[in-house]
Amino acid sequence: MTPPQTAIYLNSFIDYERDLQRRSPHDFKLGRMRRLLQEVGNPQDRLSAVHIAGSKGKGSTCAMLAHILHAAGYRTGLYTSPHIDTYHERIRVLGGEGPASSGLFADSIREKDLEDVLANYREAFESLRDTKEYGRLTFYEVFTAVALLHFVRCGVDVAVLETGLGGRLDATNTVPARAAVITAIGLEHTAILGETLAAIAAEKAAIIKSGQQVIVAPQEASAAAVIHEQCAAVGVTPRLVRPEMVRAGAVTTTGQVISVNSGEAEYPDLRLALSGVPQQINAATAICTAECLKAVGLSVSPEAIVNGLAGVRWPLRFERIAAAPEVIIDAAHSLESLGALKLTLNQLLPGKRIVAVIGMSADKNPARLCPVIAEFADHVFLTAADHPRAYRFQADEAGRLFAGGTAQYVDGLNEALDRALVTAGPDGVVVVTGSLFIAAQARRRWATGVSNNLPTGS
Repeated sequence: MTPPQTAIYLNSFIDYERDLQRRSPHDFKLGRMRRLLQEVGNPQDRLSAVHIAGSKGKGSTCAMLAHILHAAGYRTGLYTSPHIDTYHERIRVLGGEGPASSGLFADSIREKDLEDVLANYREAFESLRDTKEYGRLTFYEVFTAVALLHFVRCGVDVAVLETGLGGRLDATNTVPARAAVITAIGLEHTAILGETLAAIAAEKAAIIKSGQQVIVAPQEASAAAVIHEQCAAVGVTPRLVRPEMVRAGAVTTTGQVISVNSGEAEYPDLRLALSGVPQQINAATAICTAECLKAVGLSVSPEAIVNGLAGVRWPLRFERIAAAPEVIIDAAHSLESLGALKLTLNQLLPGKRIVAVIGMSADKNPARLCPVIAEFADHVFLTAADHPRAYRFQADEAGRLFAGGTAQYVDGLNEALDRALVTAGPDGVVVVTGSLFIAAQARRRWATGVSNNLPTGS
């Protein structure tokens, strides 16, 4: 296959990520994924894995843990979703061999390796493309299988796997993980995962199984109760991450220093290249997980934790992308994550004029989220990402969602960004947020070298 042929082939499978608002729980069938893995030789049984689920911080925690394990000398597979620029970013091997991959991460799967896996197992993929028993095979299921096969092929010592949606019926839940990690849970994808925090927690806690090391980040009471019930049901005692484990130090828009007392060890003056208050708990969660992995034969020194955390790069999480005006891109998309964004802005950029460019996903309720945005933004431009799951604001919604004429609708992200840059002025701050789609698209504008002062049109 050539790169265009690879993209065409992968895109020929149904992609729930592009039309999630039209899906129901009945569309997700773990039996189909299990059958696919049987057809490709059960690669999941040849991996030592850590499985991470949650609503907030799971991607950052995955990246932190993977970098810690790599710093400890382990060849580490990392599987995350969704991607920012290309799907190659989802599959990474830290400590792999061979030439670097092009794109956002040099350790992403190379196009040639992706082509090889698809060619070698195409017969298996085609045999399950659309069957009466299992229904239609999805892009995510195919790509998850590709990730597991690639990790086996690369001889990884450990694989860190992020759930894509929920946990119970996610394709990654076919992997017999040595450890399960639950990051903070919030209301999300309620049409599929459930209308309450407890229901969503039950879906995510279903990755917890007997014999695992289990690590749980701080939770709301109703979510915590469900997680503890699942742990009791399978006979495991969870390791709890607590807010008081973390002491914040110096913080800037390009990084921060924290100290962590995990209960097992003290880690003073840890340097994170990631800004944002939520990254403090994410780092503590990654540290506690690394400590727990000693029980399954993975030895991680304090030096590996220090060096691993210092090397983490994870875009779209309070990412400073430009100056004069400052441009911050953050993929916050829930009440909790937008609240954390507000806290970080107040901490790092007090008194600054904040101009927000907002784009949401179609499954979000703007009336719920916009009041939080109004608490930190002096002016708002509502727009939409070029994505099928983007929420399409009506021109008159700005006045209903934001009082006092502080918001307006703009058709096209580039036009919204141009107006935001002018409105903020050189001393202000432009914040792009509301969804991963809008954040990723905005990031690509600056990644291609566009100046703050150069209008690009829409």
